[in-house]
Amino acid sequence: MSLSKLIAECTDYDFKEKLEISKPKSWLKSVSAFSNCLGGTLFIGVTNDKKLVGVDDPQYICDKISEIINAKISPIPTFILEPHNENGFIYITVKVLSGPSTPYYYAADGVREAYIRSGNQSIIAPRHILEELILKGQNKTYDSIVTPFLKNDYSFSFFEATFYDKTYTRITNNDYISF
Repeated sequence: MSLSKLIAECTDYDFKEKLEISKPKSWLKSVSAFSNCLGGTLFIGVTNDKKLVGVDDPQYICDKISEIINAKISPIPTFILEPHNENGFIYITVKVLSGPSTPYYYAADGVREAYIRSGNQSIIAPRHILEELILKGQNKTYDSIVTPFLKNDYSFSFFEATFYDKTYTRITNNDYISF
């Protein structure tokens, strides 16, 4: 992928001037977010304003990326590392695929946080999105969850009377399944 075709950081691109090994959360947030959303690519050796600065030891950088992702993202996401040489500078792309086992957490430094992409930022997943990610990882939707409560244990007479007043239709037991 040629950098000249990229315009700016966006939902599925994140530029990092260097691989911050001592502060990996700075780029692992994007790995978590890409895995939890539509996927995306990290560019290591490229500044936020798209200036190519390169990396010194691409094999070492690739080894560290793999090591750190495998140790600090749970479950381990699917990602592809690729070194590129452009104008004499070597940079690394980390293509992170959208994963089926959501949520993908940054799990290190005493925290366990799931991230999502919001525009060009990786943010902590709000509670309602985290709940959706949990269901997605279980191959479920909110509507597919069966309630543990039994209809016979509760009175629905007021609800049934109000429904009849508004629609002139009586509720059947099958209607409760859809509700």
